[in-house]
Parts: sequence; structure tokens; C-alpha cells
Amino acid sequence: MKAIDTTAAVLQDTRVDIKAQLSALWVTAMFCYIYADILGLYDKWLLGEILKGNMGPLGPITQGLKLGVAVLMSVPALMVLASLTLNARANRWANMVSGSLMTVVILLTLVMAFVTQAWAYYVYFAVIEVSLTTFIAYRAWAWPRSGP
Repeated sequence: MKAIDTTAAVLQDTRVDIKAQLSALWVTAMFCYIYADILGLYDKWLLGEILKGNMGPLGPITQGLKLGVAVLMSVPALMVLASLTLNARANRWANMVSGSLMTVVILLTLVMAFVTQAWAYYVYFAVIEVSLTTFIAYRAWAWPRSGP
């Protein structure tokens, strides 16, 4: 009779480099930004504002406003690449500053949402986004140190 091998292989839990972690966090945050914005297009109020030429509580849609939003939203997009390519010192600072900046921006948009119409999906995404960007800033602040 043949003996049955009862020892199961243990799954290897590999460490993910801090740079890859930060990049993945930025990608996740960006997906949340995008999905929240896409869902917003299904809101009658917001769609009505867009059709009137307004960007919700930010007022009239102008070239300057669109450029400002483009610059703001390029921060997380560029941080995906920057997190993988910058040296440790620059990377740490860029992620702490950008994570903190995006946390403040999302909190401000959440306040504006409550002034207009706070949709449950928007609050849900904002909580996730604030958690992600706060965690990005924290992870960068707690950047692993090499030994003595």
C-alpha cells in the first residue's frame, strides 16, 4: 500500500517592495476617483449642472477650471510612475506631500458634496479615497530604513 503524503506545501508570502505598494495604492485611488466621477454622470442634478455649463458647486466650466482639475488629477496619475522610479528620499517626500494633498482635496470635495447633494455612493468612495491617500502618506512617512 502506498503512503499518502499529508504535508501540504506552505504558500510563500513574498514581501512587496514599498515602491510597488505605493504605486498600487495610487492606481487603486485613481480607479475610485474614476468610478465616482462616472457614477456622478448618472445624477440628474449633476448632469443638469454640466448641461448648464457648470461644474457643480465650482461654478461655470471654464478653460482655467478644466486646466486646474487636469493638473490636480495628474498628480495621482504621475505618482503611479513616480512611486516606481524616484529614489527613496524623493519618493518618500513626493508620496507624503501628494498623499496629503489629495486627502485634503477629497475632504474639500466631500464638504462641497454635503452643501449640494451628498449621494451615498460619493460618500462611500470619498471614505475609501481618504483612507487610501492617508495610508499612502503614512506608508511613505514610515518608509523602511536599512540596517546600521
